Amino acid sequence: QRRQVQTASIQPIEGSILEWLPWNNSLPNGVVSVYNEDAGRTEYVCKYKCFTGHYNPNNKSPKKYAGAEFAILVNRDNFETLEWKDGSYGLAPNNSVRACSGEDVYVGRNEHGLGRVDIQKKLLIVSKRGSQYLCKKYQVLTVNDKIISQQIDSVRYITDESKIFNFPPEIIHKTTTSNYECHPVEKKNALFKSYQVTQWWDTDVSANIAFKTFIVPLITSFGVELFFQYSKGNRQTPSLKPSL
Repeated sequence: QRRQVQTASIQPIEGSILEWLPWNNSLPNGVVSVYNEDAGRTEYVCKYKCFTGHYNPNNKSPKKYAGAEFAILVNRDNFETLEWKDGSYGLAPNNSVRACSGEDVYVGRNEHGLGRVDIQKKLLIVSKRGSQYLCKKYQVLTVNDKIISQQIDSVRYITDESKIFNFPPEIIHKTTTSNYECHPVEKKNALFKSYQVTQWWDTDVSANIAFKTFIVPLITSFGVELFFQYSKGNRQTPSLKPSL
């Protein structure tokens, strides 16, 4: 009888793109790893059902759980900032990475290696050399969402697939200078105009906090200053103020 694989992808917190990917005999890009100083090797965060632990590619011995039916934790494109934070006695920090959606089991570690933090048992459980270590103090893997600002300064446009719309010339400002005495006159004008444009970006995840973004498209000879507040969505209507 074929066993059902319990390795559905999850999102530990809103806006995260961390995924549990079923094992396919090769390490995927963005796989989450840690260095185990006690064992002197790199280990990869994995899980079987809701039991998190480590995967060691060099270990050819039988696994504690069904060998092939496990999943690897992947941080695609290393997009998320991951941090290990201290915990103890069944407590887990905010934004901790869950083993399964809706279950109070999290990815944890201590000096013995990777394991699972079981909130109900108030312990970190680490399997090592056929034995289990039960630890009251540990570290939990978390996602850092304290983004304050970001800057996009290398923007490339696919012009071959773009549709160009031609608009008639627009008068930004009119000024008149009268010099009836025919004396030399110097007059300077600063041209400003504010307008709004709605745009959206194709992304895999929406930010769940408000932050400021600077975009420098380098389209024209004058600077374009762009500010907007971004919250739970990929569509913005920023205010643009070009100056000449």
